[in-house]
Order: sequence, then structure tokens, then C-alpha cells
Amino acid sequence: MCAYFYVVVDDVDAYYEEVQKRGGKPATEPKSQFYGLRSFGIQDSSGYRLLFYSPLVMENCGSCGMPLTDAEPGQVYCDYCTDDAGKLKSYEEVLEGTIQGYFMGMQKMERAEAEVAAKEYLAKMPAWNPDAC
Repeated sequence: MCAYFYVVVDDVDAYYEEVQKRGGKPATEPKSQFYGLRSFGIQDSSGYRLLFYSPLVMENCGSCGMPLTDAEPGQVYCDYCTDDAGKLKSYEEVLEGTIQGYFMGMQKMERAEAEVAAKEYLAKMPAWNPDAC
């Protein structure tokens, strides 16, 4: 059996250093994740995995790449890519917004060209291609 426990800490890098100073042997070094957390892990002798993390302040939306000005720690998506409840919209909704708002509206592309460009662009975003991070 493998159980995971997630523990939020104020400063994951400082906590990592403290764990090492006290003789702990983290399984990983702190790493910034595309989904808005910086984390490292430890596995104890019973098979439990402890993941320590701190929320990151993201610079860009993980769905469309738009700058996240005034983002809260852990906020991953912009207002254009989330619904009223703060949940990520569907790919189709984000795609249509990217086609119309950015490629047609700002880049002045025709619809067919904008569709191709938007699909290529979104394929590089972590929300739609986790391997892109």
C-alpha cells in the first residue's frame, strides 16, 4: 500500500534545507510544477510518501499563456479560462476564445488560419499538454 500525505509549508526550499540538516533524506529536490506548486517528497520506512509544498505565484496562465497580473499563490488560470466558480473551462471554450479573441481579434487572421494557429498554440500549454511543462 502506498499512501500520500500533502503538507503545505511557508517556504518549501527552506523546509527542504531544514529536513536535510536534521538528517532527513528527501527522495526529490524542490521542483516548481506547472500546476502552481513547488514541492519535494520524502518516503518513510513504512511506505508513506510525504509531499511538502508551497503555492507559487504564477506569471502566466497555464491554459492560454496570458500574463497573470495580481495572481494569488496557487492560481494557475486567468479569468478568461475559468468559469464563475473558478474552474477551468473546457478545451473547446478556451479554443474558441483563443481563436476569436487573440488570433482573429488581435492578430487579424481569417477564421481558418486562426483555428490552425490556436490549436498549435494551445497544444504547447500545460493545461492541454502536460508534457509541455
